[in-house]
Amino acid sequence: MALRPKYLFFFLSLITSNVLFAQEQQYQKSIFDFFQADTVIHWIIETDFEKLLNSKEVEEWQEASLTFKGKGGILNKWGVKVRTRGNMRKKICDYPPVKIKFPEDTIANRSLKPFNSIKLVTNCRTQRSDEKLLLREYLAYKLYNVLTEVSFRVQLIQLTYLDTGKKHSPFSRKALIIEPVDELAERLDGTESKLKYCHERATHDSLSTLMTVFQYFISNPDWQIVSTHNVKVIKSKKYQSLVVVPYDFDYSGIVNADYATPHSSFPITHVRQRFYMGACRTMEELESIFEIFHQKRPELMSEVELVEGLTERDKRTLIRFFDEFYETIAIPKRVKREFIEHCKDNETWRNTPMEKE
Repeated sequence: MALRPKYLFFFLSLITSNVLFAQEQQYQKSIFDFFQADTVIHWIIETDFEKLLNSKEVEEWQEASLTFKGKGGILNKWGVKVRTRGNMRKKICDYPPVKIKFPEDTIANRSLKPFNSIKLVTNCRTQRSDEKLLLREYLAYKLYNVLTEVSFRVQLIQLTYLDTGKKHSPFSRKALIIEPVDELAERLDGTESKLKYCHERATHDSLSTLMTVFQYFISNPDWQIVSTHNVKVIKSKKYQSLVVVPYDFDYSGIVNADYATPHSSFPITHVRQRFYMGACRTMEELESIFEIFHQKRPELMSEVELVEGLTERDKRTLIRFFDEFYETIAIPKRVKREFIEHCKDNETWRNTPMEKE
């Protein structure tokens, strides 16, 4: 699948000379590390886009190519395979998320670790405003990275699709790639647990409390430990425990997607209404986690400012939303009401595995 000259020029025009792209050097450990950079990087994916869209339900791998600018500014073009992925987003999105699989020889020839597939999340629909939804979901990952290493790393991409079937015009949009779960598990000196059900009390206490408070921080009602819904469970030797890692934040209040609605069993009607979904904790346990949020507040707010593509108005709105969280945790009566009186052990709102309605 050759890159057509007029689109080669289009691609080159997207890439500024000061992009700090991850170089092909010995210190790199994985294909995800290979694409890590301090700013947005640029990709072109060429594939039969009509075929990709029509195979949303069957998740079949198909041939594609990935073009990017690498060491010394040289264009690299790799053969890869792609397929659609995700449950809910395949149903509601014009452009569903995909998984990219890199050939084993591509990995081996660069002495990279054998994690050869990466999840790619794109704008859900064709509306330009949806790009902001993706940027805010990217921000959620970056915020959790600030709080703990027990989190998925992400990289922002400027993605251009070229349709080899010639039924779709080239289009460019923001996307993000997510660290493979096996790579995350290796960082934590562990393996992914295959448990389908996991009680919060069976996991690392302080990390699970941090995670549940974080979900309250970003106002995300779309997760559950017991059914491992939108969380990965890692059996970690480093932490000598099961640790829970959240992902998929598009139903959170900071993203505020128009399609996001809370489960009907919840005592909220909008995802911007915060609702604590964690197990019951003592005031002392909560305060130790709140202290982390206080210490990390400058870094957290800095991550908001660093997101390329959000307007100043967008950033002010997000910071005000986070300020409300800090106002709540500063007042013991509010903490008691929000986190203790209505915690999971005291409520019957969710005793069965969650499914989106």
